[in-house]
Amino acid sequence: MTTHSDNNRIVIIGHGLSGLELSKELLTLAKKKSASISITVVDSRDFYEMDMGMPYALLQKQDINAESYATSSCLQSQLKVEGVSYKKDTVRSVAARSGGGFTLLTAGGTTIEANVVVCATGFTIPVLKPATGMDWGARREEIDALRAALSTARTVVIAGSGNAGVELAGEVRLYVDTASGCKVHLICSSDLVLNDTFGEGDRRHITNKIRDAPGMVLHTDRVVGEYGKPSLSPSTVKLKSGNTIAADVYLPCFAKFLAGEYLSQIDGAALSNGQVAVNQESLESTAVKGLFAIGCSDIVQQEGHISSPKIMGQVKTVAANVLAYLAGTASVVHTPKMGFVKHDIYSIFGTGYFSMLHTEKCGIPGMCCRYLCGFPFPCLFGCCLCGCDEGPCGYTCMRPAGGGHAKAIQKFKVSGKLINSVIGHKRDNVKKGLVDDDVTVQPKTYTYTKSAVV
Repeated sequence: MTTHSDNNRIVIIGHGLSGLELSKELLTLAKKKSASISITVVDSRDFYEMDMGMPYALLQKQDINAESYATSSCLQSQLKVEGVSYKKDTVRSVAARSGGGFTLLTAGGTTIEANVVVCATGFTIPVLKPATGMDWGARREEIDALRAALSTARTVVIAGSGNAGVELAGEVRLYVDTASGCKVHLICSSDLVLNDTFGEGDRRHITNKIRDAPGMVLHTDRVVGEYGKPSLSPSTVKLKSGNTIAADVYLPCFAKFLAGEYLSQIDGAALSNGQVAVNQESLESTAVKGLFAIGCSDIVQQEGHISSPKIMGQVKTVAANVLAYLAGTASVVHTPKMGFVKHDIYSIFGTGYFSMLHTEKCGIPGMCCRYLCGFPFPCLFGCCLCGCDEGPCGYTCMRPAGGGHAKAIQKFKVSGKLINSVIGHKRDNVKKGLVDDDVTVQPKTYTYTKSAVV
């Protein structure tokens, strides 16, 4: 067993968008304040996958090394930040020490002592997101198996009609052979997809688009039994109504937060859904001092959803309050980013087929977007006057949605321009010569070269 310990040591669990941006922000603030800190990042996987647009990247009828996936993923070793140490391992438990600080135990048998712990592990969705501890080769095999199963499927069932479920259903519908009779069943617990944080008009609009799409079957029902377990082979899906569906592929689309798995030794640290219970002003744990969370706490119940702007706002607050905790000074109060929106900004139902911005519950900013989209041509004096849903251009001034909107997003995805700051950081590292862009994946064998995780 190996033990690591330092004064003012900060351990970040998870190295996606939250973990990476927090590392950078902590180093920047520490330099400004002339504070001495030590940062260790622990992540269970040797690669990173970008959440945004991932259903599209996973379900391309191309080789697994196609650009759509390559621009959405990279090795963790390519994301390193100078001045931060990294460890590839899975944190099994976090225990609070009686005199302050924490002891972390990993699956690899390493014990890590820390003054501050920041949870940045987010959530998982089966198949749509890689499992804890999965390596890149295994992930690519999983994607290959998904594509193979869908290519011959006649009946696909997707449970969960949140934004992720809607996007997954749209990509699956475009991937399978609906022309030959394949059906994609989307199970929705209410009459409308999405949840009530979205405007009813917005929900109804996209629900109708889904219902009318060739090959789609929309159910108002719930899956019972082992609803959270995916299946890429024939199975029977049982519904609350008593009906059953013989599915060739079953994909549940329910988010599961991961922090509860390693915080069980601290009473009250995590809620039953796996979210970290935090003070809504400081984002520090309500159970123990020195424990913080980004992107995986119950602040989502106040902010309404998890997105890059929301996470970046949490990064600023947590970085400031971590240093304040170590220095024994007063904490800052968290101010949510984009406070006028309590839901995902847009929905995609099939890249290039249909997408829309959700503006109904966004106050004045939403109204401006809703009525000025496309101003002043072509719709201001054309299609919107007769009340049509979508003009020849693929847009409508009355709602920022349609095929044209979807095709614009598709162009960004295909070109690799629709990236987040994590992938952008990797590209910057390559340009600076800090890491090599050395990933060479061979089809079917899934072998690749990788730099050692620092």
